[in-house]
Amino acid sequence: SKLDDQAALGQVATHDKSKRVREKAVERLVDSELLSRLARTDREWSIRQIAVQRLDDPTVLAEVAQSDSDPTVRRIARERLERLTR
Repeated sequence: SKLDDQAALGQVATHDKSKRVREKAVERLVDSELLSRLARTDREWSIRQIAVQRLDDPTVLAEVAQSDSDPTVRRIARERLERLTR
């Protein structure tokens, strides 16, 4: 199905007009490179937050925890980083 196809999901997660649809796609992504990019650079804080929750790359998490514009996204990245590095 379309939602199980990672390439299609990546397209939807990045380009769909609907934020809700993009959020649903990011929730199903496993592509760590794309998740990293979304966590770092997506314009929607909700997309960045979902991407951060699915990441286990300490470098990206540390970067987001330091520099994201949204305090909630920074906090979630920090908490995730602490759990991973315990």
